[in-house]
Order: sequence, then C-alpha cells, then structure tokens
Amino acid sequence: MSKQTKTKQGAASIYIVMFTSMLLSVIVLGFVNLMLSESTRTVNYSLSQSAYNSALAGVEDAKIVLLNYQSCVTSGWKTQSGSKSSCDEYKDAFSKSDASENCDLVSTLLYGKDASANGETVIQSQIDGTVGEKVSETAKSFDQAYTCVKVSQKSDDFITKLTANYPSKIIPVRTDQTVSQQNVKAIDQITRVKLSWFSRSDASTISTGTNTYSSPFKAFNTTGTLATNKVGYSPANGFSNSFGSSSAITVPPAIQVTLIQTAANFKLSQFYTNDGQYTNRGTLLLRPTTSNVSTYKNGTQFVDGNPFAASANKGFNNPIDIHCDLSGSNEYACSAEIYVPKPIATNGNNHNRNDSTMFFVVNIPYGLPETEVNVQLLHCEGDSAANKITDENCNDVVKFYEVQPVVDSTGRASDLFRRVQARVEMTDTYFPIINYALAVEGDNNDGYIQKNFYITKNCYASTYENGQFQEKGCNNFEDDGKDGE
Repeated sequence: MSKQTKTKQGAASIYIVMFTSMLLSVIVLGFVNLMLSESTRTVNYSLSQSAYNSALAGVEDAKIVLLNYQSCVTSGWKTQSGSKSSCDEYKDAFSKSDASENCDLVSTLLYGKDASANGETVIQSQIDGTVGEKVSETAKSFDQAYTCVKVSQKSDDFITKLTANYPSKIIPVRTDQTVSQQNVKAIDQITRVKLSWFSRSDASTISTGTNTYSSPFKAFNTTGTLATNKVGYSPANGFSNSFGSSSAITVPPAIQVTLIQTAANFKLSQFYTNDGQYTNRGTLLLRPTTSNVSTYKNGTQFVDGNPFAASANKGFNNPIDIHCDLSGSNEYACSAEIYVPKPIATNGNNHNRNDSTMFFVVNIPYGLPETEVNVQLLHCEGDSAANKITDENCNDVVKFYEVQPVVDSTGRASDLFRRVQARVEMTDTYFPIINYALAVEGDNNDGYIQKNFYITKNCYASTYENGQFQEKGCNNFEDDGKDGE
C-alpha cells in the first residue's frame, strides 16, 4: 500500500514572490541610493561653486584695499574724500608685523571694525525691484561669507604669463628696505636671478593634430641648430616629446631676459657698455635644448661667468643653451640661475643699486607658444663676477615688496569651504617697450623691406609688382647738374 502526504497548494508561488520582492527591493534601494548620491553631489558642487565665489569676493575686496593703500602712498598719506578708513588707518594696519596674518584686515578697512560677525564677513546679494515686485521682498541674503582674507605685500617670486598678444613683461624689482642682519639694502643683496618657464599647464595647451603654431616657426625647418630644438608634443604624455619633427613648434620656447639697473647717479652712455664686472644693462637669449650640460643640476641650469655684463658691449651675443627637463618631474620644464652684476658707479659713488630703477624684462621673441614665467631673486654668499656661481644650492630668497602682493582668501557657503590664492599686480607691467628695431610681417614676398640708394645723379627705386621686383626711376628726383657731387 502506498501512502500519500498532502501539502498546501501555492508554496512555490510564495517563494517566487518573496525572492522577486527582495530583488525589486534591492533594485529600488540601489536607484534610491544613486539618486541620493547624485543629489548630494549636485548640492556639494553648487555649494563648492558658491564657496569659490565667496572666496573671489574676498579677493575683490582685497584689491580695493590695495588700491586704496597705493592711493594713500602716492598722495603722501592724504585721505581721499568718501573713504571709510583714513590713510593713517591704512598705514597703521599694513605696518604691523603680523599684517600678513590678519584675517580681518580687509573687512576692517573697508567696512569698519564691526563688519566681521562671528569671525567672518557675510556676503549679501540684493536684487533691485522691478515692476510688480516689492523691493523689500527682493532683497535676499545667502548663507555665504569669506572667513579669512590675508594680504601679504611680500612675495617669494613674480609669476606672469607671456602670450602672442603680450609677448613682453616688465618686472620692477622692489624689495624690503633693509636686511636687518647685515644692515644693508635688500636690493643690494641680489646676486642671482632664477628664471623658470613653461609649466605643466602650458604643456597641456599644445596640440599637434592641427599644427596650430607651426606658421611662425617655418624658418626653423631648415636652419641649423634651432631645428634640433623642434619637438613634436603629445599632450597625453605630459612633457614627453619626440625630437626631429620638421613641422612641430619649438617647445619649450626660447626666452629673452633683459636686466636694467642704475646706481644712485648714472649716465645714459652707461647703458651701452660695461665697466669690467659691472653693467647697467644686459640682454640674454635663453635657448632650450635637450643636450647634456655639465652645469645642469637638480632641475636647474647654472649660467657661469658674468653674461649680463658681457652682453652690454656686444662682446657676447650668442644664445645660451638651457637644458630643459621634459619628463614632467618639475613644475617648470626650464629653469636657469644667472649671476646679476652690480651697476656702474658714477662720480666716485659706490655700486649700490637704485631701488627705483631696477627692472627685468622677459620676452618670448616668436610670441608662441604661450608660457608661464616665474622670476625669483636670490642672495648667495660667495657669488661674484670673479668666482662665478659658487654655491649651487643657494636658497636665500630676496622677496619682492609691493610688486605682486599675494591675496589668500577663504570662502564659505553653508558648511563647505574653498580657498583661493591670487596675485595682484600694483604696477603697469604691460607698459609697451620696443622689442625690435625693425619688424616685417608676412611670408615669402608678402612682407619685404624696400631701401632707396642715391649713389649717382641717377636714382632707381625698387618696387614689387606682379611677382617680380621692378626698378623704376624716382619720381621726385631732379638733376641738379652737379655730377659726382
């Protein structure tokens, strides 16, 4: 006999429903988690942008304070009408030893001592009333503020950007008044200038696919040494470059640096010569190369001798090859340290520098590719025109003062913070200067130089017509009957 056990119907269906429900729940929870994550990310991005804008608001307020301070200096500390803070307050605030660490300096000078609430300056946005709206309803406040804005008149370096539109930059050399340990002017302590250019961000802007920058460098395709500096650049490989391409641009670019300085008294004739190891002017052309250079150490090329003084009397006009590291291990591909001579003395005066007449002029002769340039002033014991550069590991920085102040601003939006550091140029560094005695634009015969020579009583002028040079008589020439005179 067989015995059958009866069970309840639908057990399998129940299990299917249970597992299906669990699966759907997991899927739903996954989508909810994804939505919450994206929502949080969107909110954080919005807050991050708002915090960044708050930090920029602090930078803009700092610019106003710096301009007011400069106006006070140029006016002999006379307070301008409408200013909320007197020039005496500006002078007192910036003269304190801890001025560069004062987070409330900007807000106090602009808005008064009580402007900072809870250690921060609240940012408010007010929308003007329009038709159909009440002004009181359109005035809105946001939970935004800048919590700390520091302004330092001193900077360790000068950073600028050279482009095709602005290929030159004048860098005034202003330093602290004295070096307390030695009781001498800081500007007279400068023995070396460190010039660095072509940053990683510059490298990321170069494109080889379109050959955008090739036109100004066509002459490099067939000219000797410069052709070896042509590189084909691949953005994906950082500073990784391949040499030998006939159509690529010169990367990094050649750069020209000019030193201008004087003693307390000077003569114009001193700008055209040197006095042994001293000079008031010198110009060097630094040419990037990949060749091994014995003086290249720790990412920096050391330029031996006194090249600035040598270039002043045209005794040294050759470009200086600077080894550039294209591996991307350094912030800048090219870096060179150059000895800076003292100025020529006049009327028995010493060789101390005039702190109002010292400048560096940096220039990219071919305008492309654009490059960031970093200039640093160094004091190195033992440096001299005779001993050349003796201390290769010199790190004694002479700070710029009131040339490119550093603004460090922290902004807040709700509970999210952003920090921004900006440079403010207090002088017109784009002041136009003459880079070339003569410039001709155009390729082939599109641009040419025409010269008229009067040798005898006959006069011929060369003109370019129909693809050929034509010689014609001068229209304004008259025979005076004096042959040979």
